[in-house]
Amino acid sequence: MAGFAAAKFADAPIIRAMGVGSHATLSLEDGLSNSYMLLGFAQAAHSIEEMLTHPYDFFWVVTGILHSRIASFLQFRMNAAPFEALNMAPSLLSC
Repeated sequence: MAGFAAAKFADAPIIRAMGVGSHATLSLEDGLSNSYMLLGFAQAAHSIEEMLTHPYDFFWVVTGILHSRIASFLQFRMNAAPFEALNMAPSLLSC
């Protein structure tokens, strides 16, 4: 019975991408794979744009405004290195 279940789903794109069954290559024929790949590229482009415009320079001002309205919101600063690590790592992992 387990062999029948494996054979039944062997042609699914995600199964082919994992190398199970007769196909071992990544299949981009379904819309979900294309959408996910486009999302990864869009996130990478957005992360690059943020590194070029330096929004981390304004964290102290913006968080100060939020702190003046919501006392429990902490005011903080961030320099480029932690911002880059937090911002770029997820986009690199998704591509």
